[in-house]
Amino acid sequence: MFSYSGQVEPKSVTIVAPSGDLHANAVKREVELLGYPCTIADPRETLQSLAYGLDSEDELSVPAAGPVADTATSVWWRRPVKAIAPDHISNREFRRFIGAEWDAAFYGYLRSVALQIVNDPAAEHKASLKVVQLATARRVGLTIPRTLVTNDPVRASEFIETGRRKGRRTVVKPLTPPANQLGETRVVEGLEGRQDALRQAPVILQECIERGTDLRITVVDDEMFAATVDSERDALVDWRADENVSYTRTNLDPRLEDRLAGLMDALGLRTGSIDVRVSADGTPFFFEVNPSGQFLFLELELDYPIAGALARALLTLR
Repeated sequence: MFSYSGQVEPKSVTIVAPSGDLHANAVKREVELLGYPCTIADPRETLQSLAYGLDSEDELSVPAAGPVADTATSVWWRRPVKAIAPDHISNREFRRFIGAEWDAAFYGYLRSVALQIVNDPAAEHKASLKVVQLATARRVGLTIPRTLVTNDPVRASEFIETGRRKGRRTVVKPLTPPANQLGETRVVEGLEGRQDALRQAPVILQECIERGTDLRITVVDDEMFAATVDSERDALVDWRADENVSYTRTNLDPRLEDRLAGLMDALGLRTGSIDVRVSADGTPFFFEVNPSGQFLFLELELDYPIAGALARALLTLR
């Protein structure tokens, strides 16, 4: 059994995630190999029966029915989804209300009894804001591309033209990931015919950092699992659009490693997946950190023990 050095030991692990999530199941297996029970709690599957008391003098009572097997649990906040009202409820407002009530009961109980949640939901929500990420990255000494967030066609055109005069292309990114598709980074040459569309909502415009060396770094507490991204499609601005990329283990420059650790600490994150591009002149540019990023492709291709590291992190209180 995993040797735990803290004063209070988690008795179990709860992973809040869709029940079929491959990453959740991989970490569940690693937790169980360490000798601890682990439950995957899908909020969409809680709409059956739930009862827990608040009248105990010592603590909340364990639910009479529900996904959490132990009150001394450590939680992995792995891409949680909201509860959905049963299909026979057709009224939109009733469906929204019922789902919100189940979420309040489920998450309220979980937050009340958990010894820790990795990552803390409040920190993860804040860190998911790309503007916060970029501002924090600059504050800890990381280099970011020249950036403008706007829905003003005039400002956007000026930004694009300033880059063009310097021989630089401009890319556009969404501020929030679109549902069920990749929020791909795209080159934008100008706004002709798209001014009205831009006015509807702001976007991120950035100076394009031309392809040098792309790095994918998964962080779990004090461990960093870094890989270079190998793609034959050098013309691609965003390597995620290449289905045939491969990866190679790599070691990070200690200065970059320290600054990434500082970023994670400043954002209050214990785990996340970071994208960095090292330009042709050797400058590492921070692009983003995904608090619930995918990592199994690195584990499978490079034999990185990331799921095991996460299991140990969940059994270590911080």
